[in-house]
Amino acid sequence: MSFNITTNGTLLNEKYIQYFKKHNVSLMISLDGNKEINDSNRVLQDGTGTYDIVMKKIAMVRQVEPDYAKKMQISMVIDPQKDFDCFNSIYIQEKDFDHLFVAATVVDKEYDNDKIDMSETYIWKSKYHRFLGVLSYLKRIDKDYVSPIVYLSVMADIKRCHDMDLYHRLLEIDAPGGPCIPGQLRLFCNVDKKLFPCERVSETSSISCIGSLDEGFNMENVKKFLNVGQVAGEECKYCWSFRYCILCGKKADDGHGKMDPQIKLKHCPESRSSAEIIFKLKLLFKEVPNYYGKQCFEVQEE
Repeated sequence: MSFNITTNGTLLNEKYIQYFKKHNVSLMISLDGNKEINDSNRVLQDGTGTYDIVMKKIAMVRQVEPDYAKKMQISMVIDPQKDFDCFNSIYIQEKDFDHLFVAATVVDKEYDNDKIDMSETYIWKSKYHRFLGVLSYLKRIDKDYVSPIVYLSVMADIKRCHDMDLYHRLLEIDAPGGPCIPGQLRLFCNVDKKLFPCERVSETSSISCIGSLDEGFNMENVKKFLNVGQVAGEECKYCWSFRYCILCGKKADDGHGKMDPQIKLKHCPESRSSAEIIFKLKLLFKEVPNYYGKQCFEVQEE
């Protein structure tokens, strides 16, 4: 078991840092891109932005506990209406950002029933860096040319691609691929001591809460989250991407304590699109040795 704390970093001091190190608590700091973007979303009570404070705190962690700082992580929530370079530029401008692990996610508006719009420049630039990520994996270019924001996502997709070889036929009793075991993988505890499957679900929806530190696990809600495949019934059972589904209980949560099949089904195109990406990668990696075997072989020799 490992522990991770996520914070905006503004209250970090030497005492807290040494406590985290002593008890082996991983530190993740929220920072949403460059100064302009971060300070438009993450502000203090008086309305001032947090960017300058957070960058000073990152530098302080590296100064106080250099070895511990090597494991520090950044949580970056991306607004895809902005230019992709606005997020990527932080690696160029800030030396204190070098070599930090970045967990980047697109802003989530599902519980607001709001659509996420992506700017044209964000789409093509992020896709270009995904292409560079594949080239890096094939040893055609150096990893440093790939945006760190995109690199981890590309590597995760490639892993899913290779994991396809482990799959066999569907079992007589089977489950879609999306759900994790609630409470086992990324158990999240909020400041009120309530427990949730992870940090991405709603903290105000009763069905998302799977217990508390005082009362233990609510197994009824754990089972509902785990068995989200039953929510849409036949539609899920006969879907071609059943095994490659990425939808968990969050994607069916109506925000008011119920699992809604219609809410889950509206996310199916997203899940199928994700499966198609994996299939295309699989085909690509089968074609590359045939059409570009000589180049790949030469690089491997080097």
